Amino acid sequence: MDVNGLKLPDAFVRAVAQGAFSSHSGARPVEGLYPLNLDMAEVYQEQATLTQATLRVAIGFEPDDWYGARTPDVPGGIPDIVNFSQIVCFGSSSAGEPFCFDFRHDAINPGVICWDGDALSWRRIAPDFEAFLDQFGLR
Repeated sequence: MDVNGLKLPDAFVRAVAQGAFSSHSGARPVEGLYPLNLDMAEVYQEQATLTQATLRVAIGFEPDDWYGARTPDVPGGIPDIVNFSQIVCFGSSSAGEPFCFDFRHDAINPGVICWDGDALSWRRIAPDFEAFLDQFGLR
C-alpha cells in the first residue's frame, strides 16, 4: 500500500490485514523509547483515509514566530516539521494527536513520530513500526 508515493511498511500492512487494531481503541503504551502519555484511539486502515489524514496533518503546523525553527528539549524531541512531503499519518490518539510514519531519513523503514500536545512538540517514539507495535503490546 502506498500513500503519496511512499510505500507503507510491510509490518503495518500485515497488522491491518490481521485485524491487529480492531479491538485496541484506547490502548496505552506498555514500554518504549520515552515515556508517552498518549493512547491509541484509531489506526487508519483504508488507503483513502490514510491519504486524507496525511493531507490534513500539516494544517496548523505552518512556520511562524514560534513554530518552525526549534528543536524542543523533550525526550525524543525532533525539530519542527515544516515539510510534510515525507510524512504519512496513520492514526491518532483520543485527543487527536497524529501518529505518523517519518520517511525523511529512511524511505524503506520509516520511524514513527507523533505530535505530543502536552509537550507542544513532535517526538520520535519508535525507530520503526514493529517497535511501535511492541510499545503498545500489539505484537
